[in-house]
Amino acid sequence: MSRKTFKVDELKSFVNNQLASSYGTFDTREGYIILLEKVLHDTDNYNGFGYLSETRLPTDVLPGINTNEDGSIVEDYNLRFINTDSTRRFYF
Repeated sequence: MSRKTFKVDELKSFVNNQLASSYGTFDTREGYIILLEKVLHDTDNYNGFGYLSETRLPTDVLPGINTNEDGSIVEDYNLRFINTDSTRRFYF
């Protein structure tokens, strides 16, 4: 069997777009996250992720993290994640 290769950055870009999209379910996005993290770790390309704020998402979806009106992160850690969606993230 011949070896197949692909560009990890292209997969990461695709998954980042899916995680920020208004399409798909929470479970689908979790599947993308599991797949991408496995590939990134196995290829030594994992550089962490950040949660997406409402300014980087369509208006009809929950953000990954709550921010203040000026875009800064909410100081109280517990308030950052009230009524949010943990799959709304962006991989570096």
